[in-house]
Amino acid sequence: EGWATIPYEIRNLEIRAEIASFHVGFLAHHERGPVRFDWRAEIEGTADGRIVFAVRGSAGASFLRHRIGLCVLHPAEACAGRRCIVETVDGDRAESVFPALVSPHQPFRSVRAILHEVSPGVEVEVRMEGDAFETEDQGNWSDASFKTYGTPLHLPHPVPLKSGSRVEQSVSLSL
Repeated sequence: EGWATIPYEIRNLEIRAEIASFHVGFLAHHERGPVRFDWRAEIEGTADGRIVFAVRGSAGASFLRHRIGLCVLHPAEACAGRRCIVETVDGDRAESVFPALVSPHQPFRSVRAILHEVSPGVEVEVRMEGDAFETEDQGNWSDASFKTYGTPLHLPHPVPLKSGSRVEQSVSLSL
């Protein structure tokens, strides 16, 4: 409720590594005060340069929350002032630019995917599912990144999460 990050305990860690792929899976348990939340992570890497991080969680009690889910950090050094294509949750795609100077407002809202160059001739598509996502400039807090996260700040906070509620999200990276 107070923007605290509740520590977790990892259980049932599974790691499989092949020559051209990998899989990591685990259960995570968070418990502090009224917060009881468990989730399963599945992380898959494939030979075609794709990585998918998927989480499925459920609340073991009712509590208030600001954000539960995955965040993607985009390094400011590699992104600031650079062009990108932003796909919104309604499927529209538009060219945009990561801010070159610290942006006090979210440069990208209602984000489903961001496509940008990571080195000459190499592009990455970061695709988020399971929530409405937006991007903020972490330079506002002296961090050297842009952060894409779920539960946009313009929505009312905190959000009640009822016991038994499910949260499912995924982030995929494709080169």
